Amino acid sequence: MATAAVGLLSIFWLNRQRLSSQLLGPLLRTVAWLLLAACLVNPLWSSSRPRSGANVLAIVADNSRSHLVSLDGTDNTRAAQFTKALKTGESPEPVGWLRRLSQDFELRRYTSADRLLQTERLDSVEFNGQASSLNAALRSLQQRYQGQPLAGILLLTDGNATDGQLDPELLKLLPPVYPVVPSEGQGLPDAAVGVWTVSQSAFDDAPVSLQITPRIEGAQTGQVRVTLKDALGNTIETQTRSDNSTRPKPARSG
Repeated sequence: MATAAVGLLSIFWLNRQRLSSQLLGPLLRTVAWLLLAACLVNPLWSSSRPRSGANVLAIVADNSRSHLVSLDGTDNTRAAQFTKALKTGESPEPVGWLRRLSQDFELRRYTSADRLLQTERLDSVEFNGQASSLNAALRSLQQRYQGQPLAGILLLTDGNATDGQLDPELLKLLPPVYPVVPSEGQGLPDAAVGVWTVSQSAFDDAPVSLQITPRIEGAQTGQVRVTLKDALGNTIETQTRSDNSTRPKPARSG
């Protein structure tokens, strides 16, 4: 900086008589001296960024059995798509996308069916869950990481939650949730348990009654078959109704 100051003073002193009439020459010399001084100082531009691994990224794979549905009558199921993506992500060579994310975040891997379970790897996930409790999984993550640096949640799912629609109030308490959904091809119809109620009576042959209203997506007409099973998997009752009927499907269990 001292060199630049001496240079500027020299320019003004040597050109003091011409400054009043010709300003372009001294001005260009001044700019040149400033650029030269900047090169000599060798400035370093810096910016702040999080330390690698300082923030947590949760990877949640919904492993419910609904992913075993064939999309086009072949082996191209939702589970097959997710399995391929997860195996690619865990690949060491070439570096998979999960391993690449682990260079910037501390990854926490989970599977979610009827409950949230932590796992070491996701390339061997079995899609055999009996439920898809997405609300419960997200609420569990919110409670586990409350006050901790959870940067986001990557959620691999078909979106068919069995514990109701996602709660908007719950999402407000969470970091960004990034859903990853499988390709649906031409958009096949899908059915899920919508609203269900259980009632009990002491004055009936079947003391427990269950009423179910299915939730249908991607179809206007057709039939829905509802099967009620006990805890051992034995069929108690099966009913088939038109899917455009809004009446609940009653089932009775003795």
